[in-house]
Amino acid sequence: MGINVVIVDDQDIIRLGVRQSLGDVPHITFLGGYSDVSSFCRSAAAQRTDVVLLDDSLPDTDIVQAYETVQEQCPNAAVLILGSQMSAHDIHRVIGAGALGVVCKNEPVQDMLVVGIRHAHAGQVYLSPSAALIAGRLEPSLVLTPRLDQVLHLMARGCHVQEIAQELSITDRAVYNARKRLREILEVDTNEQIVAEAVRRGLLRGDG
Repeated sequence: MGINVVIVDDQDIIRLGVRQSLGDVPHITFLGGYSDVSSFCRSAAAQRTDVVLLDDSLPDTDIVQAYETVQEQCPNAAVLILGSQMSAHDIHRVIGAGALGVVCKNEPVQDMLVVGIRHAHAGQVYLSPSAALIAGRLEPSLVLTPRLDQVLHLMARGCHVQEIAQELSITDRAVYNARKRLREILEVDTNEQIVAEAVRRGLLRGDG
């Protein structure tokens, strides 16, 4: 049975490269490339797609939110993430949300993509070697809830309690509680230590 594939990536060169890589692969049909999730979901190809290759670094888009949008609009499509900037925590988050694999762009993408696409279409999770190596660096106990992850990333951006509360539409007390829980998880004594320790332990990239 053939597998219909699309890619959602804002870089023209990546979309073109994937189209060329998959062009001669038996039983895989490349339906097209899209620069953002909305364009794909509105396309005629959306309901015919079996596997979506989803870039991890679309502008102004969290990867889990992008995945959830694709799944909401195209529930029958499996999603395979193309990673270029993913931390261990990013990989755990997106797999935990339901994505069926991660392939890192710094690897021999053609070979890894074909394997990943076939696994995803079969409902099996696939991590390329680099993705598996990155994911293995994170202790399972450090996989944060979505709310804690949001608070952590806003702290990394330098946001204060009131700013975080406003951004997330929660109370100041909820932010204080989240920071307390982050201190416990990361085993640090002060709020000022949270971001640095999160970077060290793979919950954030070094650039925050």
